[in-house]
Amino acid sequence: MGQVSGAPIQGIQVEGARELRRQLKAAGDDLTDMKAIHHKVGLLVANTSKILAPRSPDSTHIAETTRASQTKTAAVVKVGGAKFPYANPIHWGWFTRPNPSKGWRGGAIKPRFWVSRAAAQTEPEWFRIYEDYVNKTLDQVKGKP
Repeated sequence: MGQVSGAPIQGIQVEGARELRRQLKAAGDDLTDMKAIHHKVGLLVANTSKILAPRSPDSTHIAETTRASQTKTAAVVKVGGAKFPYANPIHWGWFTRPNPSKGWRGGAIKPRFWVSRAAAQTEPEWFRIYEDYVNKTLDQVKGKP
């Protein structure tokens, strides 16, 4: 993982994925298989991030709010929501606190990056999932069973 402004890079882009999707659409594929693959990858990263999530004995655990989401173009791991609105600053950090003019109390929140670490730790597994899917798709295009 690289560094950009002190934070690890959070997106992973597969070279040629856009072209593959375009060609599959042109061949009549509706990309529902791709959505299923993204769901599988999202669950893999989400389950690992639940293990790595910070724990607090006196509050709701962030791990309880972790879930996978998917589209035809991306696997997404979501954390937080109404049940835990501070998941985003706990993951990314919040260095502008305290700020009395905005009513923000407390000290700065250091980033923890547990979802990012989960994506990095599981990379060999989810890379294999994508690789198997692409190889299977290419074999079908070439007419292999």
